[in-house]
Amino acid sequence: MICHAHDTIKDKAVWDRFMSVFGKLDATDGEIEIARKILKDCGSYDYAIEMADRYTNEAIDSLNCLKESDDKEFMIELAKFSMARDV
Repeated sequence: MICHAHDTIKDKAVWDRFMSVFGKLDATDGEIEIARKILKDCGSYDYAIEMADRYTNEAIDSLNCLKESDDKEFMIELAKFSMARDV
């Protein structure tokens, strides 16, 4: 997501603002919200969701070689849960 943001954000002031918060252990809620908004505005948030969805589907597809079992179903549901959870 950060690499995508770096490649997408063309305004140096916006990038510098984002980097002033990124990795800051004592960032305020307001600073975190600004960084989050920057990631959403430049499309990096959506990009990360798309990539996670792609990798989740690839992981599920890779299980097709396994016979049906409770373990296989557990792994499929775990992959789906990882995408569906709200973080």
